[in-house]
Amino acid sequence: MKKNIKVFALIGVLFLAQSCGTKTDKSSEETKVEVTPTETVNLSSMEQRRAFIKKDSAMIAEKRMKAWNEMYAKTPTYTNPTGTVIYRKAEVNPVFVGGDRAMRKFLRDNIVYPEQAEKDELEGAVFVDFVVGVDGTVSNIEVTDATSSDVDQAFRNEAVRVVGSMPKWTPGRQNDKPVNVKYSIPITFQII
Repeated sequence: MKKNIKVFALIGVLFLAQSCGTKTDKSSEETKVEVTPTETVNLSSMEQRRAFIKKDSAMIAEKRMKAWNEMYAKTPTYTNPTGTVIYRKAEVNPVFVGGDRAMRKFLRDNIVYPEQAEKDELEGAVFVDFVVGVDGTVSNIEVTDATSSDVDQAFRNEAVRVVGSMPKWTPGRQNDKPVNVKYSIPITFQII
C-alpha cells in the first residue's frame, strides 16, 4: 500500500529574512553556519523524530537568521566569482509569481519523495539558497544545511532539482531597477 507523502516549504515561518547569503564580505570569503543538534533522539519513534526535525530546523533557522543579519549589517551586497553584484536583501524583494502560497503549491506538486528514503521512512529538512536574477531566473542553487546533518543526500538532490525547475520569479528591485537577490527557503520532507 502506497503511503501518502507530504512535503512542506516552511516559507512563512522560517523565511529567514528571505535571503540568507553565505558571503561575509566583498572578498567573497564563505562563512559556514555550523549547527549541531543539542540533543539526541530515539530514531525508533516517528513522533520523536518529527519533533526533533522541527526543533532542529527552527534552531538552524534562528542561527542562520542571526548570521545573515550580521552579514547584512557589514555589507548588503557581495560580488560572486563572475563579478556579478548580488544583494542579500533589496528594497523590493523577489516574489514567486502568485506569492508564497503558489510557491508552496509548486513545491508540493513537483517534489518527488526519494524512493529509498520513503522505504527507509526517512524524513528531514534542507535549506536551499539560490539567486533570483534580474530576469527572474533562479540560479546558483545550493543546499546549505550542515554537511554533518542527519539529512539524506537524496533530499538535498531533490530540493536542488525542484528549485532549479521553478518558473521565472518577479525579480527584486533596488532604486527601481531589477537586481540579483540571494534567497533562501527551507524544505521539509515528511511521510504522512
